[in-house]
Amino acid sequence: MKVFEDYQDTVRKTLEQVTRENMLLFRWFTAVSRLIIAFLAVIIVYRLARSLFSGKKQPETWGYLNLQNGSHIPVNHWENLIGRAKSCDIILNFPTVSRNHAILMRREDTSWRLIDINSKTGIKVKDERVEKEAIVGYGDVIDIGGVTAQFVPLSKFEQMREEMREIPGREIKPALTMYLLTVFDIILSIQLCFSNPGGFIFAVPVCFCLLIAVIWGYFFFVRMMRRRGFEVEQVAFFMSSVGLSVTASSSPQAMYKQFVSIVLGLIIFLVLGWFLRDLKRADLMRWPMAAAAIALLLFTIVAGSVVGGAKNWVFIGNLSIQPSELAKLCFIYAGTATLDRLFAKRNLVLYMTLTVCIAGALAYMSDFGAAIIFFIAFLVVAFMRSGDVATLSLICLAAFLGVMLLLRFKPYIAYRFAGWRHAWDSPHDIGFQQTRTMTAIASGGFFGVGAGNGWLKNIAAADTDLVYGVVVEELGLFVGAGCIACVVILALFSFISASQGRSTFYTIAACAAVSMLLFQMMLNVLGSLDILPLTGVTFPFVSKGGSSMLSCFGLLAFVKAADIRRLASFAASRYKHSVHRGNIT
Repeated sequence: MKVFEDYQDTVRKTLEQVTRENMLLFRWFTAVSRLIIAFLAVIIVYRLARSLFSGKKQPETWGYLNLQNGSHIPVNHWENLIGRAKSCDIILNFPTVSRNHAILMRREDTSWRLIDINSKTGIKVKDERVEKEAIVGYGDVIDIGGVTAQFVPLSKFEQMREEMREIPGREIKPALTMYLLTVFDIILSIQLCFSNPGGFIFAVPVCFCLLIAVIWGYFFFVRMMRRRGFEVEQVAFFMSSVGLSVTASSSPQAMYKQFVSIVLGLIIFLVLGWFLRDLKRADLMRWPMAAAAIALLLFTIVAGSVVGGAKNWVFIGNLSIQPSELAKLCFIYAGTATLDRLFAKRNLVLYMTLTVCIAGALAYMSDFGAAIIFFIAFLVVAFMRSGDVATLSLICLAAFLGVMLLLRFKPYIAYRFAGWRHAWDSPHDIGFQQTRTMTAIASGGFFGVGAGNGWLKNIAAADTDLVYGVVVEELGLFVGAGCIACVVILALFSFISASQGRSTFYTIAACAAVSMLLFQMMLNVLGSLDILPLTGVTFPFVSKGGSSMLSCFGLLAFVKAADIRRLASFAASRYKHSVHRGNIT
């Protein structure tokens, strides 16, 4: 060990001497590489967006309903609402059919079941009246409110066509994006290594090399699993690289911890993605997850410590965690539901009760930023589960009144609100952080001053609450805008994919997850610019912090599960059309 430390010390002194002797060369390198980093960031984000949104969105087809009038209606989801309403997946515009009549739902063994959802005229399978639900096989004749249809499989030609659906990565090669990201990381590492000529830090090149190895290792692992869609993960890798650069600049001693957080987050992403493959198993865990969310917050109330005005941190030895970040995953999971459960339990009383409990706990902890994010996620889940705008409006009104009471009894939060839009009136007091952030952004311009060369990193909470200012100051507006664009891209992709999702479980979870990421990013950026109150939330994947990183990768797993592109998601072990009762497989 002593020999290694002596060797490390010798290398560090040598590099410091080389840096001092070639300072002009390294300044020229920083000046040129700033432009290259901006260019790479724009190209990487452009490629990710184009790969996600280009090409025709092709829905999956799992069979057909052939009506007696000759209509050939495709079955495009694992869960299909059948009825007269225009919002139904399978529309039967007949007066004897209820607006929402039945659900045709794929089972875990790849058979199907037909579920009556309190229709007036009922359903039949093979001329037998069905009270609640029945198993349906390909070739069976079903009766929906007097409308007769035969459920048929795809023909061999159609199965071949489905197997030839467009695969992600054919037009925009993911490997090239990986190469660009690797160059981006290498340049960042070199800039950071020589930004401080008086103290070379080994953690910088080591952590960036390890990050590159992890990214490529993941790429080859997923390719071995015959998956071709990498854009969602590459978004996280790009922002995590920027976040590692911020950590290296502001808290180099925390680089190893940040790198380990990225690795653990990636593991959570894979484990949760694997767990979501089995929809029945995932659905059974909803209420245990709700209990876990409450338990995490109660643990924080009992064992937490106040940091920055909010009691949201738990310290265990040298380890610090923020349980509310992990509670986000449990909260979203509890709010999801398959289509049959939505109609079996249309009211949201239980989920609203969970939301009230969580909001109360966060209010007690004075964690107003997290409370807003949870509430936004609740609104998304509630709307997708019920579509009841009037009820949601009343909930928003009640939430507004709750905020007013919170400001009355929580002086710390009221103090934050008092300084909103008045940062420049008190630049040395309540507006200290925001005014410094805006000044740093202005000094960074389009291309920044170089990684590690900024001054905002010396301000309190620079690498968490004010991280957007550090990014723009050191790496430039192009990189900062690229990080914002990445979150927006994920949100748009999830919302667009929702209409073609396999299951409401996946679509609700994905939309709620990206809503959390999107509003968390907005609160962080706009709060640091004094456009919104500074609520102390992190920028997804970019801010320093292990709990936040784990949470963000977990939320990303929901987005990945909702991706219906061929060979892109973990939601199905492989794309297949198994047929029940001995028909074509």
